[in-house]
Amino acid sequence: MVFLPPYSPDLNPAGSLWAWLKRHALADLCPANLGVLNLTARNKLKSAQRRPSIIAASWAQAELVVMSLFRESSITCVTPD
Repeated sequence: MVFLPPYSPDLNPAGSLWAWLKRHALADLCPANLGVLNLTARNKLKSAQRRPSIIAASWAQAELVVMSLFRESSITCVTPD
């Protein structure tokens, strides 16, 4: 058993997806109002669904963090091939 910190967004693939949205998809956006921000964010997230590399990178980042926790705790972890 590995105890995780109560707040660990880096273990959640959605955290990486939100980081991509903030740093790349919406980086230069200056919305006129909250409605424009909401609509643009939704459209960018929908476009991310059609880009498997973004989704895969989010999962890979979370997996790297989990695997490093296992290594630090000297627990044997079996990963599927």
